[in-house]
Amino acid sequence: MIFKLKLSVFALLISNTFLLAQTISNIVFSGDFGGSIVEGNTYTNPSSADSWAGFANEDLSLYPVNFATPGQISFIGSSAGEDVNISFKFEFNPFPDTEPSFSTTTITVSGSEESMYSLPIPTQGSNIFSSFLLYVNTQDTPVTLTNITLTSSEVSDPCELVLCVNGEVCVDGNCVNYAGPSLAAPIPPERDPGDVISFYSGAYDDISIDNFDFGLCSNSGSNEEIIAGNATQHYTGPGCQGIIFNTNRIDASEFTNIHFDFYTNDVDLIGKVFNVKLVDWAGNIDASISTGLEVNFNGGTIPSLSSGSWISVDVDISNLAPPMVTGNLTRNDIAEIHITSNLENSWYDNLYLHKEIFEPGTCFDAILNQDETEIDCGGVCDPCFVGPPIFSAPNPPERNPENVISIYSDRYADIIIDNFDFGLCGGFAVTEEFIDGNAMQRYAGSGCQGINFENNRIDASAFTNLHFDFYTDETNVIGKVFNIKLVDWAGNANEAGSTGLEINFNDGTNPNILAGSWISVDVNISNIAPPMVGGNLTRSDIAEIHITSNLSNAWYDNLYLYKNEVLNNTDITNSVIPFNERSLFKIVNILGQEVSKEDSENNNQILFYIFNDGSIERKINLFY
Repeated sequence: MIFKLKLSVFALLISNTFLLAQTISNIVFSGDFGGSIVEGNTYTNPSSADSWAGFANEDLSLYPVNFATPGQISFIGSSAGEDVNISFKFEFNPFPDTEPSFSTTTITVSGSEESMYSLPIPTQGSNIFSSFLLYVNTQDTPVTLTNITLTSSEVSDPCELVLCVNGEVCVDGNCVNYAGPSLAAPIPPERDPGDVISFYSGAYDDISIDNFDFGLCSNSGSNEEIIAGNATQHYTGPGCQGIIFNTNRIDASEFTNIHFDFYTNDVDLIGKVFNVKLVDWAGNIDASISTGLEVNFNGGTIPSLSSGSWISVDVDISNLAPPMVTGNLTRNDIAEIHITSNLENSWYDNLYLHKEIFEPGTCFDAILNQDETEIDCGGVCDPCFVGPPIFSAPNPPERNPENVISIYSDRYADIIIDNFDFGLCGGFAVTEEFIDGNAMQRYAGSGCQGINFENNRIDASAFTNLHFDFYTDETNVIGKVFNIKLVDWAGNANEAGSTGLEINFNDGTNPNILAGSWISVDVNISNIAPPMVGGNLTRSDIAEIHITSNLSNAWYDNLYLYKNEVLNNTDITNSVIPFNERSLFKIVNILGQEVSKEDSENNNQILFYIFNDGSIERKINLFY
């Protein structure tokens, strides 16, 4: 039996979070965005600014903050003589990882004489915030704010006084036994020793390291574990690890690539990173004038961060290629490596630099090589052009109107929408197009779309499924997402205190994003099921829907919620339907894979027919 070792005298203080009252003074909103103007303590929102313009506090030492008990914002304010309305907003993280968030009520600063103002903050439960914003809602009138003070609940580290046995990690004050990889990392290829500088690998001779984990960040770092007979580094975070070899610095100016093999069992990977920095001391005796070449590995890179399997990351560091390769390319006096991550748990192996040796590429290596025009297509590979949809989305089935809440669909009666695209990311995101006589929405890559129906909110607590039909003509869908969030306002007058039920649709989900065909996404939202269904299941007061995507081009239709009832479909099992009965658009088997007529004849398997009129025939056993 594994026991969790804790300091018992503090047991009651570390069950979840340890909260104390804290007051932070002299806050300044130095970060202007969207065309706003900040000059010292004076803030102006000109009429030429974007609708989302505002000001951000950039002092990271303030964060995180919590309002488990009511808080307060106070300040000394004055204007140019006119009344100026201002408000504040707290977000989970800066854009785009902002939820949960809440906005304060508006307060009016009046007159040129300095006066004291205060604004109460209602309790926000256990939500944690690391972004504090100011909005000046009155345009073209400067307002001066000084002595800005925030009273909140202090959040201390719940793991500060928790000791866990080897193999366990403290999470929110509790020791958790994470099961790591059962297989060793992939074996690196044989290379000429002169073409490799190895820091940690069983395949090559490692350089002499002064300290493999010198405590760059407290309460994080790595330790060595043996996995399937192979030595592997187990990183525990969030935080960072510092590797130093200043007595054995390396000149890597002729080495073109960095490689490492990575594994994590963290499930929630939204916003997570595992970044490696090569620190060049530039011939100095210490790091005071150092530069850094940064390799940023996350959910949006190629390859992308994912859970449950080893990922081989091999990156060309001879050229800057944002967002994955940034910083300074100088690498002739590398003395340190810094690994930075907000993952709780990960493993890595085979960390080395090498000189790139040309190897013929293939059409399946996820690399833009050979004479390809896009990744794995064009040139010697199959054509990569995929055009917009020429057929409309599949027709939804007939359902009892009481069992459907339709947001956008010709099949059902849509609810009344206040604003179908209110500029959630600062601009319009969608336009309506007609394809094959059917209306659908074209998403044009502005970052996100916001649908608002606060005057006609919906109670979907009894509705178990969310459905939408999706199409994209982008051929490189690695790391691409099309996510939908149901935003519940919890009975409030605005989004303050709202929660979100998130449906994450990407290249790794089931179904997954593919180019060139309509994909019907139908998700059970009655249970949290990572990675596709996350957030909060509360859906009794939905007032908004947020669609977030990094695709440049996509179409969707038939966005609705429904109660999952048995459909009165005709059982056509063992029916013989010849290929020429109707114009065939695509044949897919029960796994969603395309098959040819010849394949189906050879296998005689159960298939779906999807016809160009949108109808679907299921359970058809083909006979020839």
